[in-house]
Amino acid sequence: MKQNAAKVRFLLNLLPPRLWTVEGLGVFSHEAVMVVPTLPAALLERSELYRHLRMRQQQFARTGTGRLPVRKIADVILQHADTRPEALVEHRQRIQAGRARGQG
Repeated sequence: MKQNAAKVRFLLNLLPPRLWTVEGLGVFSHEAVMVVPTLPAALLERSELYRHLRMRQQQFARTGTGRLPVRKIADVILQHADTRPEALVEHRQRIQAGRARGQG
């Protein structure tokens, strides 16, 4: 949840407000997971994802929000990405170190 919140904050700060909506979703991938109704609506079972995305697409269509310029958004995000070959290994090491310190 903390990682998801950080990613949503990053995108909110990066993309123009009121132009593109940024939302966070948590999708449990295991088919046996059952999300109880008292959990936030942004937490979904895997089987709920398709319907949720369809409903959101219809809501955007009703509000007149145009299609997202995915290539442009990806380019903006990639300006902040570390694409060095060793970056993934370094990232995993930071995650493991944080877990060892009890931060994750």
